[in-house]
Amino acid sequence: MLLLNNIANGSTIYYWDGSSASPNTGSDPNISMGNFSTGNSGPTMIYTGTSAPSDYTGASGGDNFQARDPGSDPSVTSSSTYFSVTLTPDAGYTVTLNSISLGSRSTSTGPTSIAIYSSIDNYTAALGTGSSSSSWNFQTISFVGDSLTSAVGDDVTLRIYGYGGGGSSSSYNWHVDDINFTVTVAAVPEPAAGGAIAGAGLLALCGWRVWRQRRPQNRTAIT
Repeated sequence: MLLLNNIANGSTIYYWDGSSASPNTGSDPNISMGNFSTGNSGPTMIYTGTSAPSDYTGASGGDNFQARDPGSDPSVTSSSTYFSVTLTPDAGYTVTLNSISLGSRSTSTGPTSIAIYSSIDNYTAALGTGSSSSSWNFQTISFVGDSLTSAVGDDVTLRIYGYGGGGSSSSYNWHVDDINFTVTVAAVPEPAAGGAIAGAGLLALCGWRVWRQRRPQNRTAIT
């Protein structure tokens, strides 16, 4: 079943079936999930029932997200078409990016490769890669790298880049659907709280040393 739904192992799964920019399911009380959108795409992203996925088990069918990949990708992150979404944690919380699953299909001019980047490292290193072809393909991309967790309270934008296509197309040539995006949100203790805990431990240690110094010592009487 493609829809993993809501919370598993402490992580939250957000799901889009291609019918709306906002996620169909998935929520966490300490995070705001933005709308699915596109960039470097020419025409605005649309939702349509055309070319609905039917080549993988559990496909939602119906609508899907479509974008136009112009094919000019000397640098993936500077010019390639991408889908994106922004997460905003509450103050005092971090976001860790875990994985993404999605269905993808390209026309003859569309992208052949997929790469996932995030704003955590300013889109410097790919978190994972996948592929796209003329047939719908559902794939799971597990994220790797040192830049998977945001700074406390910072927004995180995830981008799904498509590249390597023939380009020069005036029509939509890349389709994605059934997106499952898994993240973990965690509270970070206030520095003051951490200092109080450390201070209490230090006081306890000092008290123990004073007690050792003051307690009566056993002495053997000399006769």
